[in-house]
Amino acid sequence: MEADVSPQTHDTILRAMGEVFVGVPLSALGLDLPPVVGLVSPDLPQITVRDHRADTVLNVGGSVYVHPEYLATPVSKDDLLRFAEYDLLLCRRDGCRVHTVVVYTVPVPGDAPAEADLGSILYRPHVVHLARLDGDAVLDALGAKVRAGGVLDGGEEIRLVLSCLMRHEARTAERAAHDALDLARTISHERRREICTAAIGGFGAKILGDEALCEAAGEGGRHDQGR
Repeated sequence: MEADVSPQTHDTILRAMGEVFVGVPLSALGLDLPPVVGLVSPDLPQITVRDHRADTVLNVGGSVYVHPEYLATPVSKDDLLRFAEYDLLLCRRDGCRVHTVVVYTVPVPGDAPAEADLGSILYRPHVVHLARLDGDAVLDALGAKVRAGGVLDGGEEIRLVLSCLMRHEARTAERAAHDALDLARTISHERRREICTAAIGGFGAKILGDEALCEAAGEGGRHDQGR
């Protein structure tokens, strides 16, 4: 079962998560690339309010960027053209190579277009279907590590947050959100813990309800004070 969260909430939460990727390999998104070394300004002078603007652009070093696009509807050819136009402008500005990643935050049909054949240019973003990944397995593995005294690394923190958007069969959506929140509270770095718990709370808002979220936040605060 997946969390029932609006596309606008997905977009806001995942945009705010950009800084959590710094220092982290992108294996959480299925990419075999070096760890992220920083964020890149997504603003381009040629882009107007009617055009596409990326929310987050990640720098993995060596003039290589990653441009993630979080979508709650199947990508269209027009979407792909806008993404490609943005990437080309980014390349012109910074002389970089760009890997675009389309991350579906809800289930979408398997026949959604994955590339745009423009003749000499073949635009083919990497595609990640979060709802097809096993969220129970992620939570089980991370929970076992924490119970054994281990500390979650950056990639595991990202998988923890994204687990809220994955497929769950052994847990209800509510149980999965509670388990994810409990694990997020073990993150020692204060800023990363705040971002991850806020992201999980945002994804779980409709599942847990305001009262449960307030209680969870209070327990998190008491937990931190007791450290």
